[in-house]
Amino acid sequence: MALTSKDLPMGGQDYGPLRDPARRAGCLAHAGAPGATVLGARQVDWAGRPGVLLVLPAGEPGRLRVLVVSLDCAADRGEVLADTRSAAESAAESADAEPWARTGQRSVSSSQS
Repeated sequence: MALTSKDLPMGGQDYGPLRDPARRAGCLAHAGAPGATVLGARQVDWAGRPGVLLVLPAGEPGRLRVLVVSLDCAADRGEVLADTRSAAESAAESADAEPWARTGQRSVSSSQS
């Protein structure tokens, strides 16, 4: 299953282990998005690995950046499991729209926490 608009946690704030603002800021810096504003967050399973999906502005009007980071992400550790950018209007057009972001054969589903 590819990432679709249904997977975007716009406005949601399920940060999981990144709920601490200082740790989240360190993780974002480590992931190459220092000072980014998080528009939404959700714990996910990404290719069989637990992580946190973070929706960020991409720096251009109408575009989003979606990061999936490992649960141990902090200023000095962690992995970026996925990093993609896409147009916001493509994601919001329809719940049945074609997947707008693909990075291989990975799947996204909500964690059962």
